[in-house]
Amino acid sequence: MYKAEVILASQLWDHRLVTFCVTFPRFILAEVNTHTILSKNSASSRAIPTEKILDQVRTNPFVPETFNARVTGMGIGEPLADQTGAREEWLAARDHAVEHAVRLMELGNDKSRVNRLLEPFMWHTVIVTATEWENFFGLRCNPQAQDEIRIPAEMAEEAYRKNVPTERQMHTPFFDEMDRDALADAIRDGIIEERPGMAAAISTARCARVSYLTHDGRRDFIEDIALHDRLLQSRHMSP
Repeated sequence: MYKAEVILASQLWDHRLVTFCVTFPRFILAEVNTHTILSKNSASSRAIPTEKILDQVRTNPFVPETFNARVTGMGIGEPLADQTGAREEWLAARDHAVEHAVRLMELGNDKSRVNRLLEPFMWHTVIVTATEWENFFGLRCNPQAQDEIRIPAEMAEEAYRKNVPTERQMHTPFFDEMDRDALADAIRDGIIEERPGMAAAISTARCARVSYLTHDGRRDFIEDIALHDRLLQSRHMSP
């Protein structure tokens, strides 16, 4: 489930601006958020239905690739001899978290509380944009970094080194030339009314969803712009 994909790379005057879509274990988000030079947006545990998270945690939970011995300080020791036993304990903890999350849900608790119990076992996808990446790569693509952040960081660095940015005047992740042509057709056919900044609005909404698609799996310019307007009105500015 680890992923680091370049969504858009732009050469804007003297700056190389790159947007990634990165997937990593949910509990690593706090570490990623310490890098304040990176602009980030990701799906909130408060927003996703508990049923959907339960399905993911049951069928595809995050499980560490290795379990290591305890040592002093921030490091980790050698891999444990009993990897199978450690994995079974981890999954048993997952089962208990699922059980109690279901009980809380049945009592009528809201998802913003219930979903928190499941976070150690969740995968998380985030949109990350920045012009300066060397410090992040230097710190996180490092043998001393925790595996769960080192693995996606190394994937991101490899994608970054291979990528060649395109010169453009506006950086709009999730809004490409095909969308531009389709939007022009929709305006021409009277399906949607033209207004300033439509490409940026659509890109913003899709960054908020972390996807080209609406939550029910469709590309819909009208819904994209409506979501952008709701985010702007409520001052939800990270997307």
